[in-house]
Amino acid sequence: MGREVLEETLNAPIPGESLTNEMGAVPWQRPPRFSSVEETVQHYSRVLSAPETSSELVSLLKSGSTVKEISNILVNTSVMEGVHSLDVGVLVAAVVYEMISYLGDEASISYSTGLEDSSITSNASNQIMADKIIGEFMAEVKDNEISKPSQIMPEPIENIEEVPPAGLMARPIKETPIINEGGM
Repeated sequence: MGREVLEETLNAPIPGESLTNEMGAVPWQRPPRFSSVEETVQHYSRVLSAPETSSELVSLLKSGSTVKEISNILVNTSVMEGVHSLDVGVLVAAVVYEMISYLGDEASISYSTGLEDSSITSNASNQIMADKIIGEFMAEVKDNEISKPSQIMPEPIENIEEVPPAGLMARPIKETPIINEGGM
């Protein structure tokens, strides 16, 4: 097993190897095909309304995939392929979500949106654990709670000696001449 790990390590990419490729060799290094939200929404409308795509999406919804998962995958894949930029993808994600939900509604199927209660709250043992943690946190807050804002007093600032700057880049300090008062 040690030999396999060694071989995998030796076959790994060299750090900085991706920086030696020609600029624009991968899709996300080129300008996106669609740069505005309107163009991108029209693109998704064409793609998602195609009969092949819509039937595939309906079968994904029937198989248990959530609308949120499917829309996130579509948007992120499009960013990777250079269809649109990440910021445009964030802006159109809700529209893609609604389009996929509409396809599920039109197919009259029961599907999960992915926005339902999370599995943490649906699982009874996890709910008990969450209640315990929240209870402990609230008890701790109550113990440390200050009843009146007027009880918060600022700490006095002590006189701090100023340390002269030192080091290579420090500004030189002009020293004042010492005057001997003894007459010498």
